Amino acid sequence: MQKSCHYSYTHFILLSILLLTLTACSSIPVQQKKQFSNALTHYKAHSYLEKKLAPLAQQHPHQTGFFLVANGMDAFAMRRTLIQKATNKIDVQYYFIQEDQSGKKFLNLLKQAADRGVKVRLLVDDIALDTGAPALKDAAAHPNIEVRVFNPFNRRFSRYPQYIFQLGKITRRMHNKSITVDNQISIIGGRNIADEYFQQKKSVNFGDIDVVFIGSLVPKVGQSFDQFWNSRHVKLFANLEVLPQQSLPSTLITPNHGIDKNYYSHLLHMGKLPFTWGKATLIADSPDKILKKHTIRRFIQQTPLSPYIEAAQQEILVFTPYLVPTEMGIQQLKVLRSRGIRIILFTNSLATTDVPIVHSGYIKYRKKLLELGVELYELKQAPYLGVLLHTLFKQRSMGEKIVDIQKESLHAKIMVFDRKAFYVGSMNIDPRSVYENTELGLVIESKQAAQSIYTWFNKNIQKLAYKVELKKLGAWNHQVVWLQGQQDYLIDEPNTSFLGRIWMDFLSALPLAENQL
Repeated sequence: MQKSCHYSYTHFILLSILLLTLTACSSIPVQQKKQFSNALTHYKAHSYLEKKLAPLAQQHPHQTGFFLVANGMDAFAMRRTLIQKATNKIDVQYYFIQEDQSGKKFLNLLKQAADRGVKVRLLVDDIALDTGAPALKDAAAHPNIEVRVFNPFNRRFSRYPQYIFQLGKITRRMHNKSITVDNQISIIGGRNIADEYFQQKKSVNFGDIDVVFIGSLVPKVGQSFDQFWNSRHVKLFANLEVLPQQSLPSTLITPNHGIDKNYYSHLLHMGKLPFTWGKATLIADSPDKILKKHTIRRFIQQTPLSPYIEAAQQEILVFTPYLVPTEMGIQQLKVLRSRGIRIILFTNSLATTDVPIVHSGYIKYRKKLLELGVELYELKQAPYLGVLLHTLFKQRSMGEKIVDIQKESLHAKIMVFDRKAFYVGSMNIDPRSVYENTELGLVIESKQAAQSIYTWFNKNIQKLAYKVELKKLGAWNHQVVWLQGQQDYLIDEPNTSFLGRIWMDFLSALPLAENQL
């Protein structure tokens, strides 16, 4: 989805300053070294996961057994359990694997599996490889592990000019996040592999959601992985020149990934993982999406979620950390509102977002959203999200005691349609996800689960978020305010400085290309 380069010089400078929001690529043919080219179709006899999970799947043909994992420490523990139980093959696909303590532990688990003879295919985007990757390089040296990189930068030049002069090419990234073990069970969601996704960082942690699932959809995840693995957009990691590793930040803490380390292993052994069964659809972009142009006439409805949006009769509830609806999105929301569809959006506030430049793209549409009658909520600057998210399905949690953190940020990507079906995956409601990046998720048709998400939201949203409304204040008509109670409200973005708000207003006024936010 390349666009013609009609960008201002100011845009170029701003993008180079704010490069953490962008990524890069160059089309370099894959140089083959090992032959782990396709998902396994034949297994060693008596595979542990096949023995435990295949009978369950056979009882529910053409259905998906799933459960959600919201607590960060539980999320790491689930991954650890599946890697430790692997017999044949592990396919791993992530936007990035940070070489902090969580990332190193994750890579070490993969190496331990490879030591047992498990074949590991690891596919990562190039977003986080500019500062070196010794742990990844060590893993890639293992004879049973192959690492490939999606859309790599040209290593002969600095990344900074590439952000500017290849804008619209190198900014196209693989945002997918998945792990599939023995072709029997997969985890998909919004989490990358880093301390902040597993409640292990003192400065900021992300509230996120994974869906763990088995059944007829798992082989389709393998097919999607194979598309990326064998695409022309990847290169063997061993053939990239990786820069030296920088020192890790001093804020990292000793990881505590799960208080009861054997909890999921015990449930798996007893055949008691808390699966709910329903019809599910894989929402998977092709790797060639990064070559396609997009049409400005469509926004979220140009995605595979369009049938579910169009079929909604009553209500759509959305969790999205990054919300940039665009003018076309506003028009599409207007059509939905004209049909009487209730729209509820839950996103980050300026105080909780981890990408302020994207927030500047959101605030220019905030008033328009409210004028349409959209219900808008912004996360408070308080460490409640991770604590409350793990209560979503009232499962036992290994991570109820979390580190003493300073800040939480919403990172979960969820859409609930009429409390009958819901999406969980990697896609944000912004132009980068819709037009630029490849994304991966599931839509699951389960009234029980969809209603549970809505009930959780309705019960906890006042603790978690400010409701944003329009209010007449003296001579000011339709002023945006942040409700703290029935009558108490704020007229400025909560927990922010005057200079911070001025900076946001300045960025919001710039003629930035929204798909690059």
